[in-house]
Amino acid sequence: MEPVVILLTPGGGPGILAQVASLRRSMKYQARIVLADANPASGNLYLPEVDAAYVLPPCHSPDYLAALLRLIDKEGVQVHYSGLDEEIPILAAHRAKIEAAGCRLVIPPAAALEDSLDKIATHRLLQGRVLQPLTYVLDEGFDGPATYEALGGRVIIKAATLRGGRHIYLPEDHEEYDFFLRRARRIEAQTG
Repeated sequence: MEPVVILLTPGGGPGILAQVASLRRSMKYQARIVLADANPASGNLYLPEVDAAYVLPPCHSPDYLAALLRLIDKEGVQVHYSGLDEEIPILAAHRAKIEAAGCRLVIPPAAALEDSLDKIATHRLLQGRVLQPLTYVLDEGFDGPATYEALGGRVIIKAATLRGGRHIYLPEDHEEYDFFLRRARRIEAQTG
């Protein structure tokens, strides 16, 4: 088996358990698993299956990149995989520095990330190429009651740029639809 040092972030994420388990079962690689997270209380950092664990500054901190590069150097990290939506574009923007340190990033290029992290941009990019559900953007011209009726009440309300499954609503009736639509409008007004 080929030895490899792999850094997984965020170390406290729910997907880490499956990633660690699959790396331990690999028939191809003998992985040294390094986890890092901004939260020192992330329970996964203390799993017995983890070879090393670190606390890094939050990814938007000015100290983040330097701390990450020190960690890569100290542990001899060869591969870094991030599952944190906020961190991935930062890593992509600094790909050259990270790869110059001898570490491959398992993330898409920066341009592809911009489109994939924005659900509206992704929808527009794929429109006419990939079958998609009818999609409406919550803007000035959006007619909530007409949309609900046109879709026969089969509606999903989803935030366009928040990470993961945050602010995805599946209203069961018109009353819930109106409630979640008001919530979506309030969030849009607060966050843009």
